[in-house]
Amino acid sequence: MEATLEQAALRAPTLEQDQRDAAAFTGNSSRDHGGDAAEATRAPGSAPAVTSRISVQKVCSVVRKFGKFKRNLVEEIGFGGMLKIRMLTRLNLKFSAWLMERVESNELKIDEERILKIQDHDVEKVFGLPCGTRLISPDTPEPSEACIEFLRVSSNLSKGAHSLKAAEAYLLRDDINEDSSKVQIDCFKIAFLVFVVGHLLAPSTKYDYISIDFWAALNDTSRIKEFNWCRYVLEHLIRAVRKLKSDIRNRHKTIHLVGCHVFLQVFYLDNLDLGPLSKTWEGLPRISLFDYESVKKMTEMITNDVGGDTSFAGANVRLLPSSIFKHTHSPINPMLRSSFTETGPEDFSNHLRLKYPSLVGHPLAAILEEHNARIMENISQISNSYQIAMFSFMDQLLGSISENRCCCRALGRTNCLLRSPHAIPGNAHRTPKKRKSQFYSTVTGRAIQQILGKHKKTRGNRTSKYALMVNDEQPLTSQSYIS
Repeated sequence: MEATLEQAALRAPTLEQDQRDAAAFTGNSSRDHGGDAAEATRAPGSAPAVTSRISVQKVCSVVRKFGKFKRNLVEEIGFGGMLKIRMLTRLNLKFSAWLMERVESNELKIDEERILKIQDHDVEKVFGLPCGTRLISPDTPEPSEACIEFLRVSSNLSKGAHSLKAAEAYLLRDDINEDSSKVQIDCFKIAFLVFVVGHLLAPSTKYDYISIDFWAALNDTSRIKEFNWCRYVLEHLIRAVRKLKSDIRNRHKTIHLVGCHVFLQVFYLDNLDLGPLSKTWEGLPRISLFDYESVKKMTEMITNDVGGDTSFAGANVRLLPSSIFKHTHSPINPMLRSSFTETGPEDFSNHLRLKYPSLVGHPLAAILEEHNARIMENISQISNSYQIAMFSFMDQLLGSISENRCCCRALGRTNCLLRSPHAIPGNAHRTPKKRKSQFYSTVTGRAIQQILGKHKKTRGNRTSKYALMVNDEQPLTSQSYIS
């Protein structure tokens, strides 16, 4: 994917245009900015001001007005994740710029040890966008009836199909309902894509304007889900990274961020070990778990002052098993121990010194470190106790099966496969007495029937059932098998 993204970024026709637009819009007031953060002022000799036209707030405010019918239309084209975005009233643009500086092709490189690969499925997990097999090309095909109608209507509403205000006005029309024509419904779907791409997924530097380079994916709205919208978002983000680095090299006084840098924030924070602030493994799309307050607290936790410069590298990376996010309703697989970063009292002390340097040498610091050490010792003791209990349970279970030797005896074996060669005489577990009540397990019975490859049929007065016989004495039940 690395070569593909780089080639797409080089082919993109709007990079130089975006740079010219950025210079033209430097003087715009915060009222016209349209993004989630007002344009920053820059003091002489300070770092460059950072602005952006991305607006999660605008997307949320419009989507909240959708009724059930309109929400179903959004679901039909595979963009249901956009309906679950939480309100982010403001974005930390310095955080976004810091992340974008560290993007190299398809990697987010914090340092030599902390490197996160960025792939199409990561965008899919964050936003829930379609990740189809068809790539979105800037080619303009023969427009469909719905595209022509959208062009006509948007021209009457505002400045044409490139206007985000025109797309928003169409989305909020009251006459889009169950009685609408197919063309009207298709126009709504087109307007929604223009709206979310322009405000969130691939915003540019222009006010109320979007360069529609995805007409090919809009021509047939029934096939929108077949296209790889995740790749489209990443291609524009790579292009935005190239623009940012160019602006920094050229020492621009104001840097305009384009591309979906909010994806980088969510992706990065979701992959950090932030203790109780870390998001649960469950839930898709991931952005639905991030609201303004949680993002703010997570960002503050990783913020450090390094030599007068702000750094956001104050946390370790946690590894997410890819199997967790295959399907929204799939059961969560247990995490492997090796997936976690092992920490101890020293890590707690280091975090305390880095985050709260004023407490170094203070009695409060000694109290916190002592309490943390005591908790870690208790956790270790509990862990050892559980492990010992598991050893005992295993010995009892397998010892009981081994002594009964029901399976091996039925197969004609003299030695049980479960009997440990290291068993110490006198220490063997004694099989507990069987209880009078028995619980017949169909699953257990069938499993053992498959092992033995045979079954005997017993008949009753009313019904007949298959039961496994041991020495032709009694049916093998779950109780007699594992007790």
